[in-house]
Amino acid sequence: MCVFIVNYQGNFSTTKYKSINEYNHIGKYILLTTSPYPQNAPIMISRQWKCILKEEAHDQYIAFLNGVVFKSAGKLPGFVHADILKRKTSKGLEFLVITLWEDLDAIKAFAGEDIEKAMVPEEAQLMMVSFDKTVQHYEVIL
Repeated sequence: MCVFIVNYQGNFSTTKYKSINEYNHIGKYILLTTSPYPQNAPIMISRQWKCILKEEAHDQYIAFLNGVVFKSAGKLPGFVHADILKRKTSKGLEFLVITLWEDLDAIKAFAGEDIEKAMVPEEAQLMMVSFDKTVQHYEVIL
């Protein structure tokens, strides 16, 4: 069984997804359940980026991500959700920020035409030891 979460932007029709077993509205999202993995499944894009954070900036950076970055992204059509992963390293706290998008056009609305370039405001840079200058994008398979 495969499950997809699709941002709901109006009328939803299962005709676009030929192998849908069932679907449920959850707020502005639709939960699609399929079996087996459909050939025509909607492709989503995972946007991933890392930084090394100063340990003392932990709470401040999470507040920045939630209050500025994710709040802004959440207003855009095509944004699905965000995750923050962390681990302690010898250099500081490594954060992996993963956002999920419906397509590349939605990412362009967020990041601009050069979607590979990391968007790191100076306010955030001051909380970091280092950060990746580029962002990786992956098609979500399952």
